[in-house]
Amino acid sequence: MARPSALTVSIVGVVAESVLFGVFLVLFGAAIYFRATRYKHQRWSTPLAFIFFVLLSSCTAHWIVSTVSFARALRVAERTHTPFTTSFSKLGTILIGVSVLVGNTVIINRLRVVWDSRLSVMILPVLAWIGTFVAAVVGAEILYRTGEYNEVSLLLDWVVNSVSIVYCSGLIAARLWLSPQVDGRRHRRVAAILVESAAIMTGWTVLYIVAMRIGLEFQQVIGNLTPQVIGIADILIYIRIALGWSQVETSNGGSSGAANGTLVMTSPESIIEAIEVDLTDAGNVEMESVPEDK
Repeated sequence: MARPSALTVSIVGVVAESVLFGVFLVLFGAAIYFRATRYKHQRWSTPLAFIFFVLLSSCTAHWIVSTVSFARALRVAERTHTPFTTSFSKLGTILIGVSVLVGNTVIINRLRVVWDSRLSVMILPVLAWIGTFVAAVVGAEILYRTGEYNEVSLLLDWVVNSVSIVYCSGLIAARLWLSPQVDGRRHRRVAAILVESAAIMTGWTVLYIVAMRIGLEFQQVIGNLTPQVIGIADILIYIRIALGWSQVETSNGGSSGAANGTLVMTSPESIIEAIEVDLTDAGNVEMESVPEDK
């Protein structure tokens, strides 16, 4: 079977990223809407605002870079009457690495909050994050010096990223699932959402590794979609938990058993004292109330 041309692959990549970026913007707007309309009298949490800002910035920046790089490559091909060559953006590659590191930072912070910064739990993902950072820096340096991808650093980066996601999500889900002091049904729902998000990112990592073996064009397409996938996976967690808690609140007549109407990541204290789930930082992130069961 004939391989698709570089132009065809690039068009597919730009269109796919534009669609995913549009989906991300819709979800991002929904998350801001929930926060602004339901909790307009509460102060914004700094960690939550920072995470939203970084996700929006990385997704937007990479989409702009990808679109501009494709347009320039297309103009060059038309002007010189030469075959279209796959757009090779060094800045876009750097932004992919930044997005992966941001995604890892978010999930490691969730693990830290849930497990109360326990060293025995945190040491492996922190070392994995450092390894991912080093691999990304080495890969970027080689890319800028030689103009070529280093497959070893890329493969190491993505494999370590996948292992870190599975490790952190598994321990977070286990903590929520097995906590005997709280309403297990609600926390198992949250655990399922976190595990599904981890499954998305792990599956995407496997797809990228497969694309590395297929060819550079497919590898670039999958890589260019990564910031949008990371952004969507993270925002979906907030949206799904907010909607789930809203349904519970509506069915219970809007009563609330959580103090100050907050939604905080399950820390050891909140596991015992309240039915609350925080997705960014203990006791700071205010998203949605979790009512008491009658």
